[in-house]
Amino acid sequence: MLPRSFSGFILGIFFAFGSFGSFAAFGSLAVFFVALLAFFAPEYQSEYIPVEAAKARLTARMKEGPRPKVSFGKLVVDLSGDRAVVTQAFTLEAQVEGRTMRYDEVEHLVLERRASGWQGLAGGKLLALLGGQIEEEQAIEQTMLRREAALVGKDLHAYMDLVSPDYRQEGEGPEELKDKLTNIFRVFDNIEFRSFDRKIYYLGTVANVEEQFNLTALKMGKPENITGKERFELTKTDDGWKFTKGFK
Repeated sequence: MLPRSFSGFILGIFFAFGSFGSFAAFGSLAVFFVALLAFFAPEYQSEYIPVEAAKARLTARMKEGPRPKVSFGKLVVDLSGDRAVVTQAFTLEAQVEGRTMRYDEVEHLVLERRASGWQGLAGGKLLALLGGQIEEEQAIEQTMLRREAALVGKDLHAYMDLVSPDYRQEGEGPEELKDKLTNIFRVFDNIEFRSFDRKIYYLGTVANVEEQFNLTALKMGKPENITGKERFELTKTDDGWKFTKGFK
């Protein structure tokens, strides 16, 4: 049987965020936050986003507006004594810098029965997204776009500013990469670069990015077209997301 408190939590989320646009299940934003955040146990473990940071970001997001929208799909509960694993599909739409971001996800929540009811111990993908992952992925996206602009503009300084001092690829470090780029910018003119089908795999302080690309340019005065797939690893630093692997 679906744990009653979790069922109420899911319904509350739906009414609070969903297409009805109503907080009728809770009566106010403040009550909603209490219900949402109280669902997670004090020792809740987030895979990528620290729970206190997630709670703070979620609170700020709801104050800033517009409200995210969430709809829930298939739910499966594996109940064993005082533990349960809940597999829940959901769709999240949120506004970030004027863009609507859509996530079709499945989360695997680990719950435990307490004296106060069922509480979440791990696996809150929805909390992670609303609590900071969306913003981190946007920051990664901006790093990718700055890299493209530096490539097209043949701006070696701007390009290398996105590369971590810890960068390593097949035994080569930042200096070897800088030499390669210097040669590329010397040989190629009129560079046009288009990326598409970009996928970001956020892993906390590390992210993997895959994308398709098409590059056209003049190589020693002759037209050249290159298509392919790129894979990068980026690491979060105090100065933003930096490339640590991936250039060939």
